[in-house]
Amino acid sequence: MIKQTENQTHLTPEELQKFRDIHQEYQTALFNLGLITLDLDNLTKEKNKLVEHAFKVNEQRLEIVKNLGDKYGDKQVNLETGELE
Repeated sequence: MIKQTENQTHLTPEELQKFRDIHQEYQTALFNLGLITLDLDNLTKEKNKLVEHAFKVNEQRLEIVKNLGDKYGDKQVNLETGELE
């Protein structure tokens, strides 16, 4: 707590500047925190969409693997040439 003198009604110019500086620094930190929070929220949403897409694509991949396995048996496929090994 600031010790008050009897006739003092204003901060000294140095005190006022120090208080303004720290207040501005705090406001900037809060603003940047808000921006980062929004970025994180957007990234989380995008990540969730990509995870969902990866699961759907993997289901399709597994279906193709099953169908090819039923047709050709348990063989490896060369993805470059289509050769069954």
